[in-house]
Amino acid sequence: MNNRRSTLGMAPLKVLVILIDEDKVREAGLGENLRVQVSGIEEDDILSSSVLCSVVRLVPAVTRFVAHLSIKELLDNVGFLRARLLLCGLLILCKLMNFNC
Repeated sequence: MNNRRSTLGMAPLKVLVILIDEDKVREAGLGENLRVQVSGIEEDDILSSSVLCSVVRLVPAVTRFVAHLSIKELLDNVGFLRARLLLCGLLILCKLMNFNC
């Protein structure tokens, strides 16, 4: 294993089975809850925040991003807005800074 892979925590894996509920599938879409059985790593070495991705197309990580929201109902007595953002089990309290009406 080269130094880049070991510092990023990558391990070569082979996907054995992809399961949605109890059904074996060949592929899964975005947001699907699935179970993946792999070989090449012990189950205890997989952390809850681990990401399974291709070595060719790594999953990008960011510390900041721009989101476009659609506000369905705005209360009259609210001078500012706060929102809750749920990302992969991480709940973040956000303050909305800029409005384009």
